[in-house]
Amino acid sequence: MKKVIKYTLFALGAFLALMIAGVIVEIPKADKEIAQQEKTEQDSLARVYNIDTLIARIKNDTTYKVKDVYYNKVDSSLSIAYIYNKETDVAYPNAFDDVYHLSDYKQVDGVTQYAYVQGKSLAKGDYKEYLAANSHRWGRKMAEFKDKFFTPYGRWMPVKEYLEKNIDDPGSLEIEGSFDPELNNNGTYRIKTLFRARNSFGALMKHAIYTDIDSAGRVVDAQVDI
Repeated sequence: MKKVIKYTLFALGAFLALMIAGVIVEIPKADKEIAQQEKTEQDSLARVYNIDTLIARIKNDTTYKVKDVYYNKVDSSLSIAYIYNKETDVAYPNAFDDVYHLSDYKQVDGVTQYAYVQGKSLAKGDYKEYLAANSHRWGRKMAEFKDKFFTPYGRWMPVKEYLEKNIDDPGSLEIEGSFDPELNNNGTYRIKTLFRARNSFGALMKHAIYTDIDSAGRVVDAQVDI
């Protein structure tokens, strides 16, 4: 009986030893495979993240009829001038961001899209007005402006403060609503706001005011539609 137990324990020990040896062999092998896989992925990403590759892909995209591409090394921005293809109806907000996954290209901070004009050059800065609805940078600027000056109650604080300082009866001010801002050529934001207030005769009047506001929240121009 003792011999049976002895041989059983010996066999069990040998089996465990083989198992452990197998694990020791497999671990380095697994690590090596993982390392090789990571290197392959890194090599692939290196090719994808190459800015020249991105520009070549965009230039060769016949769907958008791209005419000019310029990468600014100073601010890591990408500018694209193209002809809108009405037949395929492919121009939509942040089109190139979605198609080319620009967020994956670590060198690119933002993309600005322009309607191509013959004779103009992106590199020379000939374009002044971009396709606002299709511009990643425009969307980011609007988001930053809204975060600073738009209240949870649907009010633009610069407009409210301006009205309180300039109407006859500030206590009667009622802001009914505001429209989304439009970006002016000079970089200011134009906002249309509907409001009610009592005039100097005590009558409650409804007006629309158009205010141009700079990035610091200062009202630089205002026009009231009576």
